[in-house]
Amino acid sequence: MNPTLVTNYMRLLLLTLFSLSCFFSVAQDFYPPVVNYSTHDYGKDKNPEIYQVVQDKQGVMYFATGSGVLIFDGLKWRFINVGHGSFVRALNVDHRGVVYAGTYNEFGFFYPDSTGELQYNSLKDRLPEEDQFFSDIEFIHSNEKSVFFQAQESVFEYGLEEDELWTLYPDNTYHTSFMVDGTLYLREREVGVVKYENDELKVLDGFDEFKLYGIFGMYKLRDDSLLIITQELGLYKWKNGEKRLLPDPNEVPLIERGIFGSVMLSDGNIALSTRTEGAIIISPEGKVVGKLDRSNGLRSNYILGMFQSRDQNLWLGMVNGVAKVNYHSPLMFYGDNK
Repeated sequence: MNPTLVTNYMRLLLLTLFSLSCFFSVAQDFYPPVVNYSTHDYGKDKNPEIYQVVQDKQGVMYFATGSGVLIFDGLKWRFINVGHGSFVRALNVDHRGVVYAGTYNEFGFFYPDSTGELQYNSLKDRLPEEDQFFSDIEFIHSNEKSVFFQAQESVFEYGLEEDELWTLYPDNTYHTSFMVDGTLYLREREVGVVKYENDELKVLDGFDEFKLYGIFGMYKLRDDSLLIITQELGLYKWKNGEKRLLPDPNEVPLIERGIFGSVMLSDGNIALSTRTEGAIIISPEGKVVGKLDRSNGLRSNYILGMFQSRDQNLWLGMVNGVAKVNYHSPLMFYGDNK
């Protein structure tokens, strides 16, 4: 055989093997920007809506659904009833790694039994009878000292060290609540913004517009200001006792997007949940920098809950399942970015 042909053949073979090895090396680290899970994955007998998502210290994911709590370790799905199988709308994980859940007229936590299986343990039973009348637990927050369960009628503070419950009643009704830098803030209808500090509820001055209009996000920014996200009014910044409305730099104003939830992301941006436009990503200044919807892989534009896990994936609870989004994928934001 011609030595030159042999040499060229060997070069071609080595180049082919090298290319294949590079392909498989990259393929092992690549996964699609959006992975959708539905009742096909976690059980056709389960309610498809996913209202909230959290992650425990072992990296296991928990999902609040219309029939209980789903648990996903990356391979296997499990299910736990909460109370009498009511809609679970709120979840939280405290600094110790304990997972809490809230539903209609019920709240508690998960704890392993003698066999290591997680079981639901009610905290409501510890309340005095006169404090046991409330509707849905809408939000759960935690800091180093306490876990807070918020319903419209009341907030229940669970002291971790004391292992005791206290009830905080509003003058009217609570709407939404937020934990900012370890401090609980509540939007109270016809009252405004209430701050819980030193075991006291204090109405903040200068927030009269929020007596009527809802708040759907409060976040501490890098300049130590507080960013306030509303549905009808836009974005506000509050610092040193002064509040100002931020100008909206977008072609389609945020007040036309139908915002009703938010989460701050690891890069400082904020994801906004909507009922018709999926999840909108904005900068702290309010500029839309990306969008996640059906056009780039979601099964629905109706977002119920959002959570960013430790591996930087953005989990989106929807009316028909949950999506795991590779947030840092360059393919993620294809679609309408106005």
